[in-house]
Amino acid sequence: MVARRLVAIFAVTGSFALASCSSGSNSGGDVSAAGSPGAPALSTLKVGVMPFVDVAPMYLGVKKGFYKDHGLRLDLIPMQSGTAAISAVMSGSVDFGLATPIAVAQARAKGLPIRFVAPSEQRVPSINGLVVKANSRLHNAKDLDGKTIALSSLKTQPQFNITAFGTMHGADPGSWKLISMATPDMLKALGADRIDAAYMAEPFLTQAKESGYRVIINDPLKSVIGEKAMVSAWFSQDKTIKAKPNLMTEFVAATAEANTYSNKHHDELRGIIPSYTKLPKKVVSKITLPVYAPTLNRETMKKTVSLGVKYGFVDKPVPVDDLVYRGK
Repeated sequence: MVARRLVAIFAVTGSFALASCSSGSNSGGDVSAAGSPGAPALSTLKVGVMPFVDVAPMYLGVKKGFYKDHGLRLDLIPMQSGTAAISAVMSGSVDFGLATPIAVAQARAKGLPIRFVAPSEQRVPSINGLVVKANSRLHNAKDLDGKTIALSSLKTQPQFNITAFGTMHGADPGSWKLISMATPDMLKALGADRIDAAYMAEPFLTQAKESGYRVIINDPLKSVIGEKAMVSAWFSQDKTIKAKPNLMTEFVAATAEANTYSNKHHDELRGIIPSYTKLPKKVVSKITLPVYAPTLNRETMKKTVSLGVKYGFVDKPVPVDDLVYRGK
């Protein structure tokens, strides 16, 4: 009952509704037909994905057959935020979701039984940043005081990144007016002067620069956490982990293979991104690609959670062992 009430809270306070997850299907059992007569059975896993470069290796991994080689068929379900993904995972709409360390630590501190199982992206320069109009008078963190800033979600990693960075550089984050907004809508809002700045990640960051917008803060997470900060990772709920231990093992292995392959085949990775972001190939050819991690980075996760508590984003300290799946 406690977990259900907490899921309801996350659903209400999340930046985006779960309409995108309501496909009418459920998680079902472990095994589904592979599709062709006589083919070995594949286990179907539902995965909540977002239109960011973080998920590109998964799309490429499916295309290359990495997940199929591990006996898995992935049903990739679009959604817009980590908060929405947490609600979807807890409701059973999906088996896995993508979220940041702050989002999962927040949920765990509130009693939601979720944890990371497989890595996604680790930090590289210029993968995210704060964008303004070309003629804006904003040039640094201090200039943001009293301004309106759009984020993909509130009280989660994006807000943590700029709050910690701003505090470290003499700004007053308490004076900011923060609003949640879907990243694809941010440039239009900037152009119409409905917001003063927008925090966005690739591939939208390159789209902004190509459209004439200016980046005033590049990669705040580097200043806050360090070179190898874990940006995002795949998570599940403890109930699913316990019910499907073999599938967890195969999912983790296939995801590591997809990440490793993607780091070495950027042309193929760029080729898959337009299929789920709808961005032009010309823009995608210029985006900064992250490094995709083969394993979860426990040390940077620990530092992120500690600072999350310090800046009021996480209610209480959460041991890293409570945030990470350690295998069956």
